[in-house]
Amino acid sequence: MAPILGRAHAVYGDKVQFLTVAYDKNVQRVQRFAQAEKHAWPYLMGTQQISNSYRLEGVPTFCFIAPDGQVVRYVVGSMPEKEL
Repeated sequence: MAPILGRAHAVYGDKVQFLTVAYDKNVQRVQRFAQAEKHAWPYLMGTQQISNSYRLEGVPTFCFIAPDGQVVRYVVGSMPEKEL
């Protein structure tokens, strides 16, 4: 999904906030991955509390949140670029 997210961010990054929750305990590995993929959005190191709060049930999980903070859609698993 990383290349698809990169392309989506290039198109919508000025209108949509992207955030990746990473569940790797190795912060440096996550940083290297984000740099290699040229991701220009923030990464958050995942915890059980974050998983519970946002109902992150699998990898990947897409959580679409409206400007008012309401979750409007969850998608667990990969999704086609056109749908994203």
